[in-house]
Amino acid sequence: MQASRCLVHALTTLCPVEPATFRAARDRVLAELHALLVQWVLDVGRELGLLPPAPPQELQQLQQQPQQPQRPQQQLPAQPVVGAPPPPPPASLARLCVSGSYRLGVNSPGGDIDAVVMTPAFVERRHFFGALVSRLRALCPARVTRLVPVPGARVPIITFSWSGVPVDLLFARLPLPSLPPQLNLVGDDSLLGAVDGGTMLSLNSVRVTELVAALVPHFGHFVVVLRAVRHWFRSRCMYSNKLGFLGGVNFNILVAFVCRLYPRQTPAKLLQIFFKVYAKWRWPNPVWLVPPYTHAGMEWCVLWARAFLFSFFSVFFLFQPCFRFRFAWCAVRSADANVSVAVFLSCGGDASC
Repeated sequence: MQASRCLVHALTTLCPVEPATFRAARDRVLAELHALLVQWVLDVGRELGLLPPAPPQELQQLQQQPQQPQRPQQQLPAQPVVGAPPPPPPASLARLCVSGSYRLGVNSPGGDIDAVVMTPAFVERRHFFGALVSRLRALCPARVTRLVPVPGARVPIITFSWSGVPVDLLFARLPLPSLPPQLNLVGDDSLLGAVDGGTMLSLNSVRVTELVAALVPHFGHFVVVLRAVRHWFRSRCMYSNKLGFLGGVNFNILVAFVCRLYPRQTPAKLLQIFFKVYAKWRWPNPVWLVPPYTHAGMEWCVLWARAFLFSFFSVFFLFQPCFRFRFAWCAVRSADANVSVAVFLSCGGDASC
């Protein structure tokens, strides 16, 4: 335990986590963004005639403050209008989920927030890059800056900074008329067969993060080892999916796999075991956190994953621990994968290298 305490002290000095005040500011940004998203979905539903029109009080408020999204706790309840149907609850219109390093609590100061907005089926991709982008652009530059929508990407994404906090916002369109109060995206895969590819990839960012956090036997030990591994690779400029190396979700899976193999070890010992395990790993044997499973009518997903192991690109495989079983490292080249493998081999179980 003494070695683990020294490891935590070193991480506090080398890669400190965000102070509580900074995290509170990020939480406020997420609350304000969620209020904006709820109003956006509500307006889309009203334009399509699927939701009741806005009451006079709400219309007057929107005319007076068209560019000021309100936080949920600051909104006053609208006075009921005689004969008008009640407005739908905000949770049934839009759900904002965070993933990645921010969800796991290992984000560095100044890092971005990976978020996914889930909407009912009547909200389409054109609304995401149309009305929502217009709302965000109306807030520039007072609150929103560096607004970059990427409509041509396979995964619908809008990047921007809200009050100085960078946000990567993904879009997930669920095949439901409204979002139920208890929406279990981790344990219930029944909705996945009816979603498009972009929604599947967006939901996987949330599902993988939640499953990794649930699968590790000791979450505190996992966080310490993950922070150490991330810093080790960052300091050697080998932490980037865009450059062809391992990235955030890859390290989450690798560290979680070691924590599941040795559930009773301390963080300092797990850090040594991490390099030792992958130095001796027989690549391209894949790393699985859970055994693959199938659903009726979608067996091709697992069959495709197994067949790809014998393809020309079989070098380095990490599989996401959720259905559909996709590779967590798809855009890597063989040469870059060999470099990452060589790092494990040269380290040989000595994390001080």
